[in-house]
Amino acid sequence: MLNKKNKELDVPRLNEIIKISNHLLKIFYPLMIAGAILLITFVLNEWKVLSFAYRILQILKPLFIGLIIAWLFDPFVTWLSNKKTNRVLSTVITFLIVATIIYIFLSFFIPVLANQTNDFISFLPNILKYLQKFVDNIFYNIESVSG
Repeated sequence: MLNKKNKELDVPRLNEIIKISNHLLKIFYPLMIAGAILLITFVLNEWKVLSFAYRILQILKPLFIGLIIAWLFDPFVTWLSNKKTNRVLSTVITFLIVATIIYIFLSFFIPVLANQTNDFISFLPNILKYLQKFVDNIFYNIESVSG
Protein backbone atom coordinates (compact mmCIF):
# COMPACT_ATOMS: atom_id res chain seq x y z
CA MET A 1 0.00 0.00 0.00
CA LEU A 2 1.29 3.43 -0.88
CA ASN A 3 0.98 6.27 1.52
CA LYS A 4 -0.60 9.06 -0.59
CA LYS A 5 1.18 11.90 1.17
CA ASN A 6 4.74 10.58 1.12
CA LYS A 7 4.45 8.06 -1.73
CA GLU A 8 6.05 5.43 0.51
CA LEU A 9 4.99 1.89 1.29
CA ASP A 10 2.85 1.46 4.36
CA VAL A 11 4.83 -1.52 5.71
CA PRO A 12 2.70 -2.31 8.80
CA ARG A 13 -0.49 -2.34 6.72
CA LEU A 14 1.19 -4.45 4.03
CA ASN A 15 2.42 -6.94 6.67
CA GLU A 16 -1.10 -7.18 8.08
CA ILE A 17 -2.55 -7.91 4.64
CA ILE A 18 0.11 -10.55 3.99
CA LYS A 19 -0.57 -12.19 7.36
CA ILE A 20 -4.33 -12.29 6.71
CA SER A 21 -3.82 -13.69 3.21
CA ASN A 22 -1.52 -16.42 4.61
CA HIS A 23 -4.23 -17.41 7.10
CA LEU A 24 -6.82 -17.48 4.33
CA LEU A 25 -4.58 -19.64 2.15
CA LYS A 26 -4.09 -22.09 5.03
CA ILE A 27 -7.86 -22.39 5.25
CA PHE A 28 -8.70 -22.49 1.55
CA TYR A 29 -5.86 -24.78 0.39
CA PRO A 30 -7.28 -27.94 2.07
CA LEU A 31 -10.76 -26.94 0.92
CA MET A 32 -9.54 -26.63 -2.66
CA ILE A 33 -7.84 -30.04 -2.45
CA ALA A 34 -10.98 -31.64 -1.02
CA GLY A 35 -13.09 -30.00 -3.72
CA ALA A 36 -10.73 -31.19 -6.45
CA ILE A 37 -10.83 -34.75 -5.09
CA LEU A 38 -14.62 -34.59 -4.93
CA LEU A 39 -14.81 -33.28 -8.50
CA ILE A 40 -12.42 -35.95 -9.80
CA THR A 41 -14.37 -38.67 -7.99
CA PHE A 42 -17.63 -37.38 -9.44
CA VAL A 43 -16.21 -37.27 -12.97
CA LEU A 44 -14.70 -40.76 -12.67
CA ASN A 45 -17.98 -42.07 -11.32
CA GLU A 46 -19.95 -40.49 -14.19
CA TRP A 47 -17.57 -42.01 -16.74
CA LYS A 48 -17.99 -45.42 -15.03
CA VAL A 49 -14.23 -45.63 -14.42
CA LEU A 50 -14.68 -46.47 -10.73
CA SER A 51 -17.03 -49.39 -11.41
CA PHE A 52 -14.59 -50.71 -14.03
CA ALA A 53 -11.69 -50.43 -11.57
CA TYR A 54 -13.78 -52.18 -8.91
CA ARG A 55 -14.50 -55.06 -11.29
CA ILE A 56 -10.81 -55.37 -12.17
CA LEU A 57 -9.89 -55.43 -8.48
CA GLN A 58 -12.53 -58.10 -7.83
CA ILE A 59 -11.00 -60.23 -10.58
CA LEU A 60 -7.43 -59.69 -9.36
CA LYS A 61 -8.19 -60.18 -5.65
CA PRO A 62 -7.48 -63.95 -5.65
CA LEU A 63 -4.18 -63.30 -7.41
CA PHE A 64 -3.15 -60.78 -4.75
CA ILE A 65 -4.20 -63.13 -1.95
CA GLY A 66 -2.18 -65.93 -3.55
CA LEU A 67 0.86 -63.69 -3.86
CA ILE A 68 0.60 -62.67 -0.20
CA ILE A 69 0.29 -66.31 0.90
CA ALA A 70 3.27 -67.30 -1.27
CA TRP A 71 5.28 -64.38 0.10
CA LEU A 72 4.47 -65.36 3.69
CA PHE A 73 5.26 -69.06 3.21
CA ASP A 74 8.39 -68.61 1.08
CA PRO A 75 10.88 -68.32 3.98
CA PHE A 76 9.74 -71.63 5.50
CA VAL A 77 9.68 -73.36 2.09
CA THR A 78 13.18 -72.04 1.36
CA TRP A 79 14.38 -73.22 4.76
CA LEU A 80 13.01 -76.71 4.07
CA SER A 81 14.56 -76.64 0.59
CA ASN A 82 17.94 -75.80 2.11
CA LYS A 83 17.57 -78.90 4.31
CA LYS A 84 17.75 -81.04 1.13
CA THR A 85 13.96 -81.34 0.65
CA ASN A 86 12.36 -81.02 -2.77
CA ARG A 87 10.77 -77.56 -3.22
CA VAL A 88 7.39 -79.04 -4.21
CA LEU A 89 7.45 -81.32 -1.18
CA SER A 90 8.47 -78.34 0.98
CA THR A 91 5.47 -76.40 -0.32
CA VAL A 92 3.10 -79.30 0.36
CA ILE A 93 4.51 -79.73 3.87
CA THR A 94 4.10 -76.01 4.54
CA PHE A 95 0.47 -76.00 3.39
CA LEU A 96 -0.30 -79.11 5.44
CA ILE A 97 1.23 -77.55 8.55
CA VAL A 98 -0.71 -74.31 8.06
CA ALA A 99 -3.97 -76.20 7.34
CA THR A 100 -3.43 -78.28 10.50
CA ILE A 101 -2.83 -75.17 12.60
CA ILE A 102 -5.98 -73.52 11.19
CA TYR A 103 -8.01 -76.71 11.83
CA ILE A 104 -6.77 -76.96 15.44
CA PHE A 105 -7.46 -73.29 16.03
CA LEU A 106 -10.98 -73.49 14.60
CA SER A 107 -11.78 -76.75 16.41
CA PHE A 108 -11.10 -75.00 19.71
CA PHE A 109 -12.50 -71.61 18.74
CA ILE A 110 -15.84 -72.56 17.16
CA PRO A 111 -17.22 -74.55 20.15
CA VAL A 112 -16.26 -71.75 22.56
CA LEU A 113 -17.86 -69.18 20.26
CA ALA A 114 -21.01 -71.31 19.95
CA ASN A 115 -21.26 -71.70 23.75
CA GLN A 116 -20.79 -67.97 24.31
CA THR A 117 -23.39 -67.16 21.65
CA ASN A 118 -25.88 -69.53 23.28
CA ASP A 119 -25.17 -68.01 26.70
CA PHE A 120 -25.68 -64.52 25.30
CA ILE A 121 -28.95 -65.48 23.60
CA SER A 122 -30.26 -67.10 26.78
CA PHE A 123 -29.29 -64.04 28.84
CA LEU A 124 -30.63 -61.52 26.27
CA PRO A 125 -34.18 -61.33 27.71
CA ASN A 126 -32.75 -60.39 31.12
CA ILE A 127 -30.62 -57.70 29.53
CA LEU A 128 -33.63 -56.29 27.67
CA LYS A 129 -35.75 -56.28 30.86
CA TYR A 130 -33.00 -54.44 32.73
CA LEU A 131 -32.64 -51.95 29.88
CA GLN A 132 -36.41 -51.38 29.81
CA LYS A 133 -36.48 -50.75 33.57
CA PHE A 134 -33.52 -48.37 33.23
CA VAL A 135 -35.20 -46.33 30.48
CA ASP A 136 -38.54 -46.32 32.33
CA ASN A 137 -36.74 -45.08 35.44
CA ILE A 138 -35.14 -42.25 33.47
CA PHE A 139 -38.52 -41.14 32.09
CA TYR A 140 -40.12 -41.45 35.53
CA ASN A 141 -37.40 -39.23 37.03
CA ILE A 142 -37.83 -36.68 34.23
CA GLU A 143 -41.60 -36.61 34.79
CA SER A 144 -41.24 -36.25 38.55
CA VAL A 145 -38.75 -33.37 38.20
CA SER A 146 -40.73 -31.47 35.55
CA GLY A 147 -44.24 -32.20 36.80
